[in-house]
Amino acid sequence: MKFKSYARIAIGLFSAASVSVAVAQGTMSLATNPQGSAYYAVGSAISSLVTQKDAARLLVQPTSGSSENVVLLNNGDVEFAILNTVELAWAKSGDVIFNGRKHDDLRLVSAMFQFPIGIAVPADSDIKTLADLKGKRMPSGYASHLTIRYIQDAILNTAGLTSADVQGLPVANYVQGMEMLGQGRVDAAVVGPTSGKAREINSQLERQGGIRFIPIPNTPEALKQMQDVFPGAQHRQLSKGSKLPGVDEDVNVMSWSGFLATNAGVSDDVVYAVTKTIAENTGELAQATPTLRNLTPDNMLERHPVDYHPGAERYYREAGKW
Repeated sequence: MKFKSYARIAIGLFSAASVSVAVAQGTMSLATNPQGSAYYAVGSAISSLVTQKDAARLLVQPTSGSSENVVLLNNGDVEFAILNTVELAWAKSGDVIFNGRKHDDLRLVSAMFQFPIGIAVPADSDIKTLADLKGKRMPSGYASHLTIRYIQDAILNTAGLTSADVQGLPVANYVQGMEMLGQGRVDAAVVGPTSGKAREINSQLERQGGIRFIPIPNTPEALKQMQDVFPGAQHRQLSKGSKLPGVDEDVNVMSWSGFLATNAGVSDDVVYAVTKTIAENTGELAQATPTLRNLTPDNMLERHPVDYHPGAERYYREAGKW
């Protein structure tokens, strides 16, 4: 496939096995959220694996956020992307953030992870409950990462709040929001505990005890309140033994499924090879990033409104999982 000139941006950021410029003509792009995000770590792990195994030559393409990546993928400007379950569903139907614009060329390769996320504060903060966030400073807008706007409101909804009840400071994406928390510019922010940025801001706030996640009530009522705003939301109990930043005690947060997605125009053979390589090397991927620690061949196939790519379907049928 034609090598995109913008992929050169990612060459200096690609921390996994590098792809030689000499083979750039056969290189494809995998779009992720910005460097420091869990999506970037997952994309880097996948790209490194499939390139090393000669399944495909993939280069990570970090962008401003997943809302942008939906459009890039649907238009064929990138061949793969890491996207979440609800954004994929909204894109297919043209609902909510896509406002009537259906994205018909999105296809699934594999469910990759259940991604935990919550609202964190400095550990020494007097904010103990979600209700305490009323009137406090928080990131807002998320212009390039609109999903986070809904995640923030889904979590706040369990306390009867919305983003209108806090002092919003506009950001492009949630990595910027986490950075603002580490810099002391906001009182709380949406944080993914398995992301590299979470570890970074936990160190930045060391004098305040690091970060601490505000618990979400682990009740059917709270789950419904989250799902009213963010369909697909689930409870996720993080254990103090997980060694994740901000998890000194067991705490309940929100989670959702993340997928490796592709475009309908990518060849069946390429997608088949990528799917097969992931399925046969889940242990190696789990060692690359904690976000993929629970990935197994048995949980790669998850029911979803977006169709699986024929190349992925071919693998799952051969493996007896379809």
